[in-house]
Amino acid sequence: MRLPLVLFLCLCAVHGAAALSHSGFIVDLFCWDKAGHVAIDGADLDTNPEAHSVHCMVDIADCRANGFGLLEKKSDGSYDLKYKLDSAGNTKALEMLDALKAAEGGGRKNVLVHAEGTVGADGETLSI
Repeated sequence: MRLPLVLFLCLCAVHGAAALSHSGFIVDLFCWDKAGHVAIDGADLDTNPEAHSVHCMVDIADCRANGFGLLEKKSDGSYDLKYKLDSAGNTKALEMLDALKAAEGGGRKNVLVHAEGTVGADGETLSI
């Protein structure tokens, strides 16, 4: 069993906004929005987000183009979308995932990230 890969997305300071940090599995929003949160690669993102592959997130055009989010584990053991990344965060996520694919191949799964940033006025968009 491969251990989760913890990646760090950097903090961008925003004056007047409180910084926060969050660790969670990264998912593309195209797959998250599919029926039952079952990704194109077959990963059940509600219960097994660690099975979601880098290949799915970066090589499938709809997945790559629709942005990314960070999941949070709920008390019942399932997962829910905690934050959507803003445009800059999506760019950083793609850079990170592309580099990970180049280093380890698209079959890599179990991608856990630690992000620091600020939450937008909508309460669900994370600026990193």
